[in-house]
Amino acid sequence: MRHFLGKVAATAAGIGFIIGGTSVRGQESDEKLVQRVAALDKKLVKAFEDLAVRYDKEGDVEAASFFAECSIGLGSKEENIKAIKIDWELKVYLGRVQGGKVMEKVQPIRQKLDSLAAEYRKIVDDLVLRWVRRNVTKQELSEEAAKTLRECVVKHELARGAHEYVRTTQRFNELRRHMGLRSVLWDFENSRKTILGAWYAAETGDLGHNQPENQSKIFHTDETKFTLVDTSAVPAELAAASDNICSAALVRQGLLNANARRLWLGHWTGSHFSADFPVTAYKIPLLPYREDIPTPSHRYERGTIAKDWVDTEETVDVRGKRIPFVRYPHQDEPDAPWAYHDGQGSESGWHGAPQQGQDKCGIPIMLRFFGKATLTDLETSLTDCDGKEVLCEIYREGDKRVELDDWPTVLLLPETHLKKGAKYTVTVKCKVDGIAFEKRWSFTTRKK
Repeated sequence: MRHFLGKVAATAAGIGFIIGGTSVRGQESDEKLVQRVAALDKKLVKAFEDLAVRYDKEGDVEAASFFAECSIGLGSKEENIKAIKIDWELKVYLGRVQGGKVMEKVQPIRQKLDSLAAEYRKIVDDLVLRWVRRNVTKQELSEEAAKTLRECVVKHELARGAHEYVRTTQRFNELRRHMGLRSVLWDFENSRKTILGAWYAAETGDLGHNQPENQSKIFHTDETKFTLVDTSAVPAELAAASDNICSAALVRQGLLNANARRLWLGHWTGSHFSADFPVTAYKIPLLPYREDIPTPSHRYERGTIAKDWVDTEETVDVRGKRIPFVRYPHQDEPDAPWAYHDGQGSESGWHGAPQQGQDKCGIPIMLRFFGKATLTDLETSLTDCDGKEVLCEIYREGDKRVELDDWPTVLLLPETHLKKGAKYTVTVKCKVDGIAFEKRWSFTTRKK
């Protein structure tokens, strides 16, 4: 797992429970609680189904897919919902449709889901506060009680933040489209686990899953360790996650994955009886997901024929084989971050570098090739609008100073913050398996 440290970690380390002055409402019998949850579940699935149909008709790829995923994940057997899910997968993975248009009006979603979210939250808060007061550990909870709590956590979060999940997915896909990449679609099952991991991290402050004293608390689940080790996390509200991720280097790597289909995305914000510490965790794994549709690398390297395939990626031709490559900030980006993590702390995965501290550096600039290749004769430069060169430290895959994924990579890290609202030009020259490669592009930093 890669996550932000530094100033954020210092805040998170002090998180504890604040339960004085809070009362517990009348406790329900287990049977009544089960009935109450079952009634809510029925309404929630129907709301998700209605929203899937609505956004499918409107042609909103991320929204239609998200609500179909939620419906099916929560038990829907409706064939038309399954058809919506499969149809959008086919269009997106072949490149026939690229999402990334961020939804403006979210009121139709909130009208359907806000009241249900509030009901699930009441159940979560009542159960958690009751057990926290009694110092109950997760080992002392019955299997049924633990299942009820954790399922209500997930359902509350999806109902509360459905519009934010859709918009964040769209924001990721907007960036991916500008980078020449196919859209990714939100994945219910793995995101469910990611929500539970974010819940634990937000309620305990154990963002790195390295505080054993917290792992006996009721917030810890079987999925927590898996999720927090296997995803990247940022201490941010869901709506702000894309900006936080873009301003980093290692946390951002998944966003650049070319051979990607799915998005794991989960979030939680501390409740009224714990410190307010939002956590968003995500992963864009390098997984084919559907074996009947090749990934870009397979398509280009093997010359795989796929019906209705649309090329979207930038590629370099190396002795008859095309290798996709990706860069961020992308060409002509008008609103790139100007500092590493906006100058607010650091992230894990760096080993003694950079010496002056990550928060003193400018936005990390990355170019990555998604194929087997050797880069040699590397030359790089970053210049401002006046042609003045900005000093950068250069990192490559395999560099012991930093934990980069194992793809041919060039990472430029400006030694100082970039100017706000300024244009910069990047040049990368090298040989890719002996074939000359040169890429030159510009981006502009945000004004604030």
